[in-house]
Parts: sequence; C-alpha cells; structure tokens
Amino acid sequence: FGGRVELELLSSLGLGAMALGNHELSLDDGALSALFRGSAAFPVLAANLSPRADSALFGGLQPSALLQIAGVRVGVMGVANPGSPPNLPSAANPWRLALAPNLAAAVQAAVDDLAPRAQLVVVLSHLGLDQDHALISATTGIDVVLGGHQHVVTAEPEWQDDCGAALQDARGCSPRRVPIVHSGAYGRWLSRLELELAPDPARADSLELRALSVTHVPVAANVPENPRVLHYLDELGLPPEPPLALLPEPLTRTSALGGDSALGDLTTDALRMATAADVAIVNSSGLRADLEAGPLRRSDLELAFPFDEPWRLVWLSGRDVRRAVLQ
Repeated sequence: FGGRVELELLSSLGLGAMALGNHELSLDDGALSALFRGSAAFPVLAANLSPRADSALFGGLQPSALLQIAGVRVGVMGVANPGSPPNLPSAANPWRLALAPNLAAAVQAAVDDLAPRAQLVVVLSHLGLDQDHALISATTGIDVVLGGHQHVVTAEPEWQDDCGAALQDARGCSPRRVPIVHSGAYGRWLSRLELELAPDPARADSLELRALSVTHVPVAANVPENPRVLHYLDELGLPPEPPLALLPEPLTRTSALGGDSALGDLTTDALRMATAADVAIVNSSGLRADLEAGPLRRSDLELAFPFDEPWRLVWLSGRDVRRAVLQ
C-alpha cells in the first residue's frame, strides 16, 4: 500500500513527528508528497534537505517542529541520511532536493533556531550510530538523539560529548554529554525514555538532562492486538494484485551453513538476467525479509528487497573478481 497504512495508523496513535528516512525516497517526489499530505497528520522533518521550488515536496518538509510534551516545550528536528539513496547528493536527483553542503552546520542552524523557543532539543536522526556520534561532537545544544538506519538496538544509551575543540574556540561553548538511543527496525521494539530534567544555569528558560533511563519493549505476540487496528486492516484486505507464483516452501535469506542462501541465489540470478552481467553481487544485509510459502506477490518481493536505486555495471578481470570475493 505504499506506506499509506503505516502513516495512517501512526497518525491515529498521535505520533508527534518523523524524520525522513532513505526508503521513503523509493517514491518519486510527486507520489511521496501525495502520501505525506494525505496520510501523515504529523510533520516530516529533515534539517539537512530542502525541496527546491520545482519539487512536489516543496512545503512538505520542514527542518524542525515545536511540541508540547508534559508541559515541556520540546524542539524536534530531523536529519536525513545524506548518502542514501546514493544519488541524493547529485544536484540532478529525481526528488529535486537540495542537500546541505555541511551537515553539522545545517543541524547547528536548526538548533540555533529552536533554542529561543524550546526548553529541550531532540534530534531524530537517520544517519547511523557512528555518524550520530560525529554529529554531536560537531554541534552544541542537542539534548537527546533518537537514531536509526543501521537496524541496531542500543541496550543502554551511548553517550557523546558535544562542542568539540573547534566549536569551543568558535562559540565558547563547554562540552556536555548527549545520549544516543537506537531502537532497531521494522517496529519490533518500542523504546520508552524517561528524562530527569532541571533548569539549565547556562541557558535561560531551558532545561538540562540530569538522568536518563531507557526501556526497550519488544513488540511480540504477547502484546494485545488493538481492535481498532484489526478492523482497519480487515477493511483493507489483501493488495489487489494477482500472485506471481506459488512457493511450495519458504525462500530464506540465511543459510544454516553460513554461505549462499536460497533467496540470495534467486536475487542475484534475477539481477544477472535484468542487467546481462556475468556476475552479480548483493550485500546480505540488503535482503530484508524471507519469502514465505504460499502465493507470491510483487509486494512480497519489494519487502524482501526494498531498493529502487540505479545499478552499477563495471568491467573487471577474473583476477579482480577473485581478489574481491576472497578478500
């Protein structure tokens, strides 16, 4: 259903905001704009991306939002991944999005804009864990980072000092410890953060983080199903498309022997046929779901391999291929 179901259900739950991720950009700017405007009752944030005037997303993305949470003015900003999809940095990218030339400077500008209005600044990041650490070190004023992209769960918050040496000289700031929390992927975990806040002596009408506790709740079979959600899904029914095939048994993305998998072999064979290449290589983390036994639909294939990016064809000698595989 192209993301409509997820956004409408999240809207009904009262979601405050979301950061733009890389898989949303599998849609073109027109389809993505229509999806956000029609199904998302919350702001979509990206402080390091700005739609050009000729983009259908113009006016549909914003750097940040101000939320009232438990009597606290919380400034929330989004940070998109500048390298995914790989053609995003191109000035001719198909979404007509302008990528900030300096990530840290763009985020710092958004923090400075929020600071006079917000008592707490939260970043929703789709950079990945290492880049989250680097971003905090290169900025000042962020209080909490909620991150994603690498599908990892941080059992405990990871802490990073902000206001690196260059900023200390330029802005006269002092380093502060900033927590980073990642909550996995695919809605398998719900993370609850409890913050202990106190007035910040360095910033008027602001709060500082004194303590933080995180609880990761697994969204598993023991979580009661919501009748309203079940009714919504029943009304949708199955996608209106005929099955492509019938799978007598599952095609999995892992192998008991740790080598080639059934789904990996199918995917690389399909790539070779589509591109007329002699050899096709796919990173194993690119396969995101197994194919279950039963009717096989196009949507199942899209869930298993959810990428719509240009392929790169190169000429290599047999010696180069051997060296790449063995190393």
